[in-house]
Amino acid sequence: MEETEKDLGDINLKTITLSKVFELELQNYQEKVQEICKEAKEEAKNEEAVAKIDAVWKATQFSLFPYKRGNEVRSKIIATVEEVRELLEDNILSLQGVGASKYARSIKARVSQWESDLNLVSDVIDIWMLVQSKWRYLESIFASDDIRQQLPEEAKKF
Repeated sequence: MEETEKDLGDINLKTITLSKVFELELQNYQEKVQEICKEAKEEAKNEEAVAKIDAVWKATQFSLFPYKRGNEVRSKIIATVEEVRELLEDNILSLQGVGASKYARSIKARVSQWESDLNLVSDVIDIWMLVQSKWRYLESIFASDDIRQQLPEEAKKF
């Protein structure tokens, strides 16, 4: 019938005996207990969604492949990003749903940070693909012998 405390390093566990639970007469507060349980369940669900997004992005990789001109490997370029874009959209929508939940108070900062990070990743991919496209276009121009002879310094810089 007593409350005991166990200290395990930095973890402080509080245990309550069954008789103490009965003394609390929780059956008289059924609605409040159900409300607390629902809130805890929803908070856990939101935390799980954010943890899942975290795990997915820790494992996500961009596929690079060699860009060749003839037999010469000129550089590496990013492969298609459609799967990554789809993943970004799905995760941003999930985060917006979690952020809109009234049970996300405890993880609001993490959700906002993830939304910001994923939007930044999306912007970087857009810029990367644009630069890559322009580089490939210009590379074909500056690789020609005619342009190299006419613009030797620019061709060397490129």
